[in-house]
Amino acid sequence: MATYTSLLLLLVAQQVRAFVVPSLEQLAILADIEPSTREQEPILGQTGNTPKKIAIIGSGITGASAASRLYEGFRFSAPADQQPSITVFERNPIIGGRITQAYAYDSMIYPIDTCAATFDSEDLCIVSSAVVAGLTLQARITTRPRTGEGIWDGDEMLAVEEEFRDAIAWSEFRQRKWSQRYDRSPTSFSPLVNTIRGSLGLVLGTALPILGGGASIGVANLSAEVEIAGLSEMAKSFQCSETNYEDLDGMFDSPEAKRFGRELVNAGTRERYFANGDELNVLEYILGFQDQLPSYVSEGNLRLVERLLKLSTPDVRLGAEVQKIETKGKNDHRLTIVPTDGGVPATEQFDAVILATPYSLANITFDPPLQNATDLIQHYEDSFVTHFTTPSRLNQTFFNWTDTMPQNILTTTSSSNTTASPFFSLTLLKQYARGSPPTAENLYKIVSREEIAFTDIQQYLEAPANITWIDVQPLPRSVPVKTGKCRRLVENLEVAPGVFYAGAGEQVIASADIGCRLGVNAASLLLGKAR
Repeated sequence: MATYTSLLLLLVAQQVRAFVVPSLEQLAILADIEPSTREQEPILGQTGNTPKKIAIIGSGITGASAASRLYEGFRFSAPADQQPSITVFERNPIIGGRITQAYAYDSMIYPIDTCAATFDSEDLCIVSSAVVAGLTLQARITTRPRTGEGIWDGDEMLAVEEEFRDAIAWSEFRQRKWSQRYDRSPTSFSPLVNTIRGSLGLVLGTALPILGGGASIGVANLSAEVEIAGLSEMAKSFQCSETNYEDLDGMFDSPEAKRFGRELVNAGTRERYFANGDELNVLEYILGFQDQLPSYVSEGNLRLVERLLKLSTPDVRLGAEVQKIETKGKNDHRLTIVPTDGGVPATEQFDAVILATPYSLANITFDPPLQNATDLIQHYEDSFVTHFTTPSRLNQTFFNWTDTMPQNILTTTSSSNTTASPFFSLTLLKQYARGSPPTAENLYKIVSREEIAFTDIQQYLEAPANITWIDVQPLPRSVPVKTGKCRRLVENLEVAPGVFYAGAGEQVIASADIGCRLGVNAASLLLGKAR
């Protein structure tokens, strides 16, 4: 697998070309050497006397990718003494946006990403960003113990297998094993998933420098871009789509196929998107079963964000909430910045602004008000992420299973609707060796809509249920869901002159790569105007 990862990174590096040519400062950072300091003169604005200052609001993967693209773009198009100043505002005390970290055993040597999305080996924006940052990728198969997956409906275990999503690669034995329960639905459904996954890869593709040897063309109309990819109806909820996807064009028309949809597809969707199928759009529902190779940044997704920001050399201001953007004229945006520690608010002028966080979460007042602001609204639900360590394994009796107990539980709705599963997924992330002599301990992760009581977690485990460490993180408004009014996708990503919106990704699909692409796209739009 190490060979696979190396070849993948080499292939992407060959495609990226100018996008990953490091500057002397970047080489120094990657080598952990302090770069030489240089005076950074701003480009003059079009008025001739206004410094070229760019503000990015949000320090998640979207904001970090926007900063990285701006730095690369201006580095090749402007003299060294006329580079723009880039300022990233983050209201939280740490970078990462909704990506946070916990530490197993409260020790810094065991970092755990919380609320960090996985990505696939075909997610070119994330993969190329990792190459830029000098970080390696690891496939899920190398980082998570292969201990089986079970589909649980709150009453009983419906199916157990080593892994469900790679159905297209199932052996003939596995296909026959599941044919009585699901017929050929898993292997028939996988090509549809792959086709749609390929179409999604086209969205904002022209904005990625990896597809043009360093050149990029920003896309101003997200709605039209999704339509060109053939996904406009799929980007709507089931209730709002004008096309009847209830049975996915007959894919779920037999009893076996309906069972496959309820058990496997729905369980995969709940695990990947932390929501029920009726809260998502058609695209998310289908791609919950995508059988690409899930990957992780070896040092954590937060490390990727940190590296991209460091390489872009911006001024990162933590604990600084932008509450108002007042546009006075061309290249003149006055930002009201309020310190979250209770400090004195300040106003600062910028020539251009990238909003790299969802409009519904930003809590920013615009003056004058944005036109068609309702197109930017996205509904969110709360979630909880619980990590805990224990030498115990999962309890067969509780999950009503008599065979070898899987250590990863995906959940679906009960056919009888008598019992609702209390969580979306319970997964074994890794194992630690602790103490002397070393004792194996398991690190589990639970994602749920409500907080899971400590006594309930103990019931999930074999007796004696010895939980050696636990961390519960409430994540308010963290899960985008497609409920409420049917809304159209935003059409103009330059929501005001000089203000570029990069936070619309979750209107299409809750994906780290789409967030990355929108950040790069907003930067590409800004670069196009600067030329």
